Amino acid sequence: MEDRLLELIHRYQSCMSHAVDLLVQKWGTVPVEWADLGMPQSGKLNSENARYYFHGVGCWVTTAAFSVDWDFSLDGSFDGFDEDRLAKFLRFSPGVAEAFPEFAEADRLSSEFQSAIDRGLIRKARTGDRWHHEETRLGPEQDSSH
Repeated sequence: MEDRLLELIHRYQSCMSHAVDLLVQKWGTVPVEWADLGMPQSGKLNSENARYYFHGVGCWVTTAAFSVDWDFSLDGSFDGFDEDRLAKFLRFSPGVAEAFPEFAEADRLSSEFQSAIDRGLIRKARTGDRWHHEETRLGPEQDSSH
């Protein structure tokens, strides 16, 4: 079952990477400091009705294929996740809940998330309250291909 949790995390991170690509296509930069750069808090990203909403140090992007919410880290990386954001990804992204029916119940996601922590499959970020999976680092110096 932990393999399925890691598959879900990788899918979430792939969608997050695609969302950041859409932001970069619009503004030419990863918008970590969106407010300082004068970017609008919300708006449309492309002709396919992708929409974004910046909040604090994070962003929520919705497309026809997915809906993903994340926070940028201080170093500009965006690979962190938490149980709540995975649950929202499952709930609001078309087809994701159907692809991962074993996580339909919040208790199951929670127990698998805790098991992954206990086994060292995911680790707490050095700063903030996000978790990371060592094999997937996404940020300004990493490959963000999807």
